[in-house]
Amino acid sequence: MDLSNLKDITEIVRSFVTVAAILVGGLWSYMLFVRTRQRYPRAKIEHEITHRALSDDKALLHVAVNISNSGDVLLSVVSAQTRIQQVLPTPPEILDSVNQGLDPVQKGKTEIEWPLIGTTRKSHWAKGKREIEPGETDELHYDFVLDSRIQTVEVYTYVKNATKRGGEIGWSLTTLYDLPSAS
Repeated sequence: MDLSNLKDITEIVRSFVTVAAILVGGLWSYMLFVRTRQRYPRAKIEHEITHRALSDDKALLHVAVNISNSGDVLLSVVSAQTRIQQVLPTPPEILDSVNQGLDPVQKGKTEIEWPLIGTTRKSHWAKGKREIEPGETDELHYDFVLDSRIQTVEVYTYVKNATKRGGEIGWSLTTLYDLPSAS
């Protein structure tokens, strides 16, 4: 075997090693960033709800929304909203439906549409103004004044995913909360 043949064989082996390295790198990138979706944020939402009597007929309901970044990429929060709906005392139109043996959940829905109490609280931020690092948590706070006769409410929060485009894609949480006596 002469030096020229050895050079040719070495070139061929180097080409195969380069191609193999590129394939392994591409496969690794695909597995890491596409399959495990590392480019998209993940969030966990929790409610901390408290109430206090404001007067004999009004109560303050305070909702703290904890947003935790449980993913590996930055979570940009651009909008959030929280609404309160009355469950107890049961509104007459829903109670009538239940008493007639009808399903109070409307066709195509999964939950009872309880009446909205007050105004939905909405927050908006420019992209990049409210961000949560991986492993970190942020809080949003919303206050609602309720009639003190209300015993149970449903608290719903939605946080929009700024990374996903095309529709209202995000994270939501619904919590039932009892106000047995505002104090």
